[in-house]
Amino acid sequence: MSETTPHSNADLGDLFGFCGQADAAPPVRKRQPKKGDPVARPAKPQTASRFLSIAEVAQRYGVSHATVWRWAEKGGDFPQPIKLSAGTSRWSDEQLFEFESRASLRLSRKKSSSAETAAEKLSRSATS
Repeated sequence: MSETTPHSNADLGDLFGFCGQADAAPPVRKRQPKKGDPVARPAKPQTASRFLSIAEVAQRYGVSHATVWRWAEKGGDFPQPIKLSAGTSRWSDEQLFEFESRASLRLSRKKSSSAETAAEKLSRSATS
């Protein structure tokens, strides 16, 4: 019987042709996106809107459901609900955001005009 000698890893590496490449990282192949693949889809568009229920709208403004419906019925600046079915209405998040922007603009204008009138009153009283 012949005696076998243990082989080192280097000997096996030479045998299979990858000696000295053990430390090198294997090449990374980028996968080509397929049609309809979620990786190939663009990010969520900026125009995407979320629809809020009556409970979510009421919670957003800290009011009751009845108050939200009253605002919607007045026909003022508050956005109208979108009817999805006979018993389901939703509000567009974008429309609510626009409403909030207009309301804050009105409030800032009102504050600045009231500050001007207060300043005018002070200047008048100082000159009198």
